[in-house]
Amino acid sequence: MVSQKPRAICILGMHRSGTSLLTRAVNLLGPYVGTPNLLMPPHETNPTGFWEHLEIVQIHKQIMKKLKSSWDTTRPLPPRWWITKEMLPYKARLKNIIVRDFAGKTLWMWKDPRTCLLLPLWKSILKELGIDLHCVLVVRNPIDVASSLLKRDHISVKKSLHMWALHTLNSLQYSQGTRRVLIHYDRFLANGHGTLYHIAKKLDLPWPASDLHLKQTMGRLIQPDLRHSFSSVDDLIKKGNVAPLLLTLYRMCLIINRFPERMNSPWMAKNVKRLCDAYYGGKPLIKGYPSPVRRRIKRKRIKRRK
Repeated sequence: MVSQKPRAICILGMHRSGTSLLTRAVNLLGPYVGTPNLLMPPHETNPTGFWEHLEIVQIHKQIMKKLKSSWDTTRPLPPRWWITKEMLPYKARLKNIIVRDFAGKTLWMWKDPRTCLLLPLWKSILKELGIDLHCVLVVRNPIDVASSLLKRDHISVKKSLHMWALHTLNSLQYSQGTRRVLIHYDRFLANGHGTLYHIAKKLDLPWPASDLHLKQTMGRLIQPDLRHSFSSVDDLIKKGNVAPLLLTLYRMCLIINRFPERMNSPWMAKNVKRLCDAYYGGKPLIKGYPSPVRRRIKRKRIKRRK
């Protein structure tokens, strides 16, 4: 049964994972994303649009800066950062945006990859405003994400893989307790209409009685040239030189994509906790390459000795 409370849908996913495309597709089912003047304009790296609220993105950037972090971080944010006094002004500003731009909307959505790291703050805000949170987690093969970031931002494959792990782990961890669905980007490109129907069923989104127009729109939205690379698990192992932790994380996402009923199972919660503990404990993601968490721990120890 659909909740009578207002609902907000958050699209979660690592940069260059297809979150913009998924946001537009879900938007076709009715969730309000904002008027064009509120949204980030298209760019040559994303010609179909980002579908991101400009002010929300700006506040996210300021929060990351305040936490001595940035969009391309590979390190977890400080423990329980979202309940500190320093976050109160940002929390108030996000609340004001919701009230100003989404008041009266029973179903709305937002997207910014930084939300993968900042979701605890949003959960707190939406709870206080009496808004139900639903999440769509978008996953793409990390080696394809790395290829895209190398081309666009000249970020090394090693760094991109660490970014992917951090964003994916945080999304899985922080979205627990919400109504959610995980979608693989390749699955969406292969069957956009069917995947969108799956999302609608999982999140109780309205579906048109006649979906012919929706099919046609989806056909124009998903162009063949969107798929610049398509890699397998074997490609990830060989090209990424990945360690067991990252490989296990990606394979777990593939399992959830294939068996969505496991998304909120005890098995899932147990594995997310185990992987988070391993990552935050400094386990490597790439063979022969220490994790950023491990390097930070070592630097702290050296400072203490001095």
